[in-house]
Amino acid sequence: MRVLWTSNVLFEEVCQDLKLSIGVGGSWMHALADLIKDDIQLGVVCIKTGYNYNKIISGIHFYVIDSLTELSWNSIVSEFGPDIIHIHGTEYEFTNDVFTYSKNIPCVISIQGMASECARFFNGGISLKELSRYITPKCFFCRTRVADIQKILYKKGESEISLLKKAHHVIGRTEWDRCNVLSLNPRINYYVCNEVLRDSFYRGTWSYEQCNKHSIFITGSMVALKGAHQVVKAMAIVKERYPDLKAIFIGRDITGQLSFKKYIMMSDYNMYLRHLIKQYGLENNIEFKDHLSEIEMKEYFLSCNVCVLPSSVENSSNSLSEAQMLGVPVLASYTGGTPTLMKGILQDNLYRFEDYQVLARKIEEIFERKYWDQYVESVRKIALERHDKQTIKESLLDIYKKIVVS
Repeated sequence: MRVLWTSNVLFEEVCQDLKLSIGVGGSWMHALADLIKDDIQLGVVCIKTGYNYNKIISGIHFYVIDSLTELSWNSIVSEFGPDIIHIHGTEYEFTNDVFTYSKNIPCVISIQGMASECARFFNGGISLKELSRYITPKCFFCRTRVADIQKILYKKGESEISLLKKAHHVIGRTEWDRCNVLSLNPRINYYVCNEVLRDSFYRGTWSYEQCNKHSIFITGSMVALKGAHQVVKAMAIVKERYPDLKAIFIGRDITGQLSFKKYIMMSDYNMYLRHLIKQYGLENNIEFKDHLSEIEMKEYFLSCNVCVLPSSVENSSNSLSEAQMLGVPVLASYTGGTPTLMKGILQDNLYRFEDYQVLARKIEEIFERKYWDQYVESVRKIALERHDKQTIKESLLDIYKKIVVS
């Protein structure tokens, strides 16, 4: 079977061959491609302005095109000859064009996030009036205010909704994405297939004895949707009982001396978060870490006392799943598809996004707890079953076969 993927990120092998910096994100796609490439003929199409590339690397046929036109797409399809096209993600307008240009070739669409839904929650509960107090030169000249990006997401959402309304086959993995997709298109064939995680997270186990006590790890902080500001508010409460509290946020450092160079690179949300940290006197309790490698991420997971996913909306966070694979104590906001990942013993670790006071108390309860063996064993079992490579491989190949013969 010949399967042609569309991807919104360049694979690591292609970046290395073109001598481009390797971007963040999309690691699960690389892992999935490696998993199935020996069972099918796999092609991957990416769009990168200024590049035209056609090469087979490690058994995968990579195409990089400058822009997507009907002519460029038909040229790839004619050369590769796919039996099925797998569109990864709905949030980019070119995916709608791929579906239109593919004509008589069956297409299946994987839901990643849903732009139409993310747009609704993108401001993270912060009023745009409040954020307007923190406008920076970058916001003004580059149109990177929360409100500007929210408008872009709404626009992407229109394309996404159009695509899903005419699609025949979709792959999802949470109750949230299933309900959203079926509300748009009740006739669509919805399939479930979980994601493969980065390889190193299938090994290793969190230990209370070896973790840094009273430490929190948060994997997103640069946009309001990720909810870092809610953690900051909760930390102000927790610090009263645990003055040695420490939090690691993934993202560019927005604290410390505010030089002109640093200021012009800040977004309105960056400035808001910086103000909040200073307001609560948490400058010495928070660190920012940018561009962490897979191994570094794993080390921070294993060393923290608790990992928090405080987003205003998520579909299925791979960071949350990676923490669970290691048995790390996790807290997560009850939003989007997250409850699908927080079943069984994990249900009590959910809280409403708005209720940072509840988050604070749950963090304190985790800090108080000393015995974690049963939790670690149970959570690792849940995550290992959900992200079992062989099960995912068989599920995806079975989906392809069903669609091709339908």
